[in-house]
Parts: sequence; structure tokens; C-alpha cells
Amino acid sequence: DVDSTTLILEDSGNSDWYSIFLFELEADKDGSDVSITELPVTVTLSSSTYASIVNDAEIVIDGKTYDDFSVSSTTIAAPTLTFDLDDEDVVVEADDTITVELRLKFNQLEAGNAGMTVNGEMTSTNIDAIDAEGGDDLGASQLTGSALGDTHTLRTSGIQITAVEDSGEASAVLNLDTTNADDQGKFEIEFEVTALDETAYVALTASSTS
Repeated sequence: DVDSTTLILEDSGNSDWYSIFLFELEADKDGSDVSITELPVTVTLSSSTYASIVNDAEIVIDGKTYDDFSVSSTTIAAPTLTFDLDDEDVVVEADDTITVELRLKFNQLEAGNAGMTVNGEMTSTNIDAIDAEGGDDLGASQLTGSALGDTHTLRTSGIQITAVEDSGEASAVLNLDTTNADDQGKFEIEFEVTALDETAYVALTASSTS
């Protein structure tokens, strides 16, 4: 899958294409080749509506782009996009796997929507609704599985904080509190701060919490 990240959008125009979700489709090794003619994928936004946030969508399979799709509803936050592959040759050979990449292009991001999130998903309902043919048409009972993509944050500016892997350290320290017999510990966590799209400044007087 595509790891969770911050997607930098525009505040005065449409964004570039962003890959938000990767999933695999596998054909049974004991069956026949499977031809896929319709593929539904769910896009989930944490707020707002699909029409307000998403400008366009496409899927990429084996380097080929497919952009003929319908949206179940543009006025909700979690619609299903159904891609029509009927005129294409999308075949999963027996005992083989293909990777599907969902890419989105976003509208300009209004200030009030900064910080909202998006992710892709193949629900069990999506799986059942795949239009596929093997030796014969495949029914819902022959289509199984699900996949949930990582969540991505939408912003136009700001900073991104990422923990440095394996950087945490803990140690015991002297308890200077004479009224309590509790233990005390010292924890150090290293993290990286990355400016998003423009220089960011942290004031020397910035407050901290513990």
C-alpha cells in the first residue's frame, strides 16, 4: 500500500496526480484466467464531499491507465468509484496477481478543509460487486477479500512531523521529590520536522507540554 503521508495541494488551482492506494487482485491457482470488466473502489474523505475535494480519478494496472468511471454519489464523503474496463483487456491469469493503483487529482483546498484526510478501500461489498468472468461469470461467493489503504492528510502549507525509527530511549533518573516514593523516568524521542512547500519557523519561545 501507499504509506500514510501529507499530500500538498494547491490553494488556487487543481493539484497534480497523487497515488493514494495500492491493492492486489489474485486469481485462484486451481481456476481459469479471470477477465475483469468492472472494478469498484471506495474513496473515503474525513469531511466535506467528493465533488468539493476530488477533481478526477484513475486507476493504473501494469503501467496502463484507466479513467472511465462513474461515482455512486458526488455529494457524500465516501462514494464508490466504479471503473469500466469492458473495452480493455484486464486479465488476471490463473495463480497470478496484479497490482491496482488508485490515483486522485484534487481541487484547490479551501482553508477550512486543511488537515482533512483521504484513503482508498476495497470493501467486501466492493469485492462482491466486481464484474469478472472466468470459465463462466463469477458470482459473489467466488470473490473474497478486502483491503484498507493508509490515511493521507491534505494540506497546502505547514509542517510534517515524523518519528525517527528506533530513536526512543528511556532511563531511570533520581527522584528529587521527597514527599513521594514514586519512580521517575526520562524519555527521549527523536523526530524530524519537514516544511511543506514553504519555509516554516518555530519560535524560540514556543511552549511545550509533558
